[in-house]
Amino acid sequence: MSRACCCSTSRSAALDLGATPRQALHRVILPEIMPGIVTGDIMAFTMSVDDFVVSYFTAGTTNQPLSVVIYSMTRHRMTPKINAVSTLLFLFVLVLLVIINVSQSRDEKRREAARRGGCIMKLLKRTLALTLSAAMVLGLLSGCGSDASANVLNVYNWGEYIDTDLLDRFEQETGIKVIYNTFDSNENLYSRIQTTSYDVIIPSDYAISRFIDEDMLRPLNFDNIPNMKYIDEKYTHLDFDPEQKYSVPYTWGVVGIVYNTKYVDEADTGSWDLLWNPKYANRTAMFNNSRDALGIALMYLGCSLNTTDRDELRQAADLIIAGKPVYQGIWMDQILEKLPAEEIVAAPYYNGDAVTMIDENPDLAFYVLKEGTNLFVDAMCIPKNAKNVEGAEKFINFMCSTEAAMANWEYIGYSSPHTGVYEQLDEETRNDPLYFPDTSAYPTEAYTNLPKDISQYYNDLWVDILT
Repeated sequence: MSRACCCSTSRSAALDLGATPRQALHRVILPEIMPGIVTGDIMAFTMSVDDFVVSYFTAGTTNQPLSVVIYSMTRHRMTPKINAVSTLLFLFVLVLLVIINVSQSRDEKRREAARRGGCIMKLLKRTLALTLSAAMVLGLLSGCGSDASANVLNVYNWGEYIDTDLLDRFEQETGIKVIYNTFDSNENLYSRIQTTSYDVIIPSDYAISRFIDEDMLRPLNFDNIPNMKYIDEKYTHLDFDPEQKYSVPYTWGVVGIVYNTKYVDEADTGSWDLLWNPKYANRTAMFNNSRDALGIALMYLGCSLNTTDRDELRQAADLIIAGKPVYQGIWMDQILEKLPAEEIVAAPYYNGDAVTMIDENPDLAFYVLKEGTNLFVDAMCIPKNAKNVEGAEKFINFMCSTEAAMANWEYIGYSSPHTGVYEQLDEETRNDPLYFPDTSAYPTEAYTNLPKDISQYYNDLWVDILT
């Protein structure tokens, strides 16, 4: 006699001995299916922390806590919807099993029928449990990975860095479903695209240079991106992509300090030293990515952003460590929340996000530093392992249309390289240094790709900073 039939007989025996359906459920049915439930839970949990585990061990300690990542995801199109669906499926199957077992106990005839069909019923229950587990795992995999179908486009971008209405419009115009995910640093992007396929990514200039050097990007077919003609030539053929083969400029800008005019004395502004001023202890913050944070310290010390001198880099790291008592935290997206909410009074950030924060809290202001700053260009690229290249080029071309570029500029506030956008703006906005910084008014330097040994030294220094 099979074990399934024995278990079915045991359940029937329990009912014959006077057990109630509820007792039979708890004493017989649940123990029988518990291995499947536990296995499904373990598999679902393992997949749910996959992003964190993979990123942590490949990118070091630069990741945000899982709870913060999930919170950030819920503010964008990519939500943990599949987890909710999996939970509903689990509850549905569980309720179904309860109904089946309760109904079987109502009269002897149905119990006899249940005995005769016990093996089949048991097999059905186990099949349902396995199906549930498979659905949960496949659902989670679909949230973490990419879809090979030409009707799906996986886009990987910075947080708060696109007008999400444009994603809906692109879907309506092309019939291509957009799966949208966000990252918080170029370093995390680098580690992620080595294990996961995305169709469009939007890295910063120095990261693009690194990706080109390591053969991680596809050359673009500009015949499929005719709207490239609207991109100002000032932002093309730059050092990070001198042949302009791999990228289409998305935004440009500078790094400065956003501060609260109610709490920060005007005499203390104008320099990077605000971030080390003990007067504002536990009320400032520092960037949570090694290149920008060490870049700030290097500029404050009068060094090049692209120095390969280990002594200078060590000095910059020590300066950040010395400032940790002043910092309430070392963050990225959290700064976007905490500055407008007045939980902190000053932090470095990009001019485009400064626009958004000042809109939320008019007491905030932005300045570019007298010691100099980073001039950056972020651009759209297609990774080498992209599965929907045709859809990716359609998306890039769509984002370069004048209508989409204008809507995106109005939403994110970052300086646009699109000539059509600039031409449509009034003179006051064109001359506003917050929207279009005058890069001739202060020293600027763009990041370049660093040698591998220096990049590794950055990682080592960053571990020292965070520990």
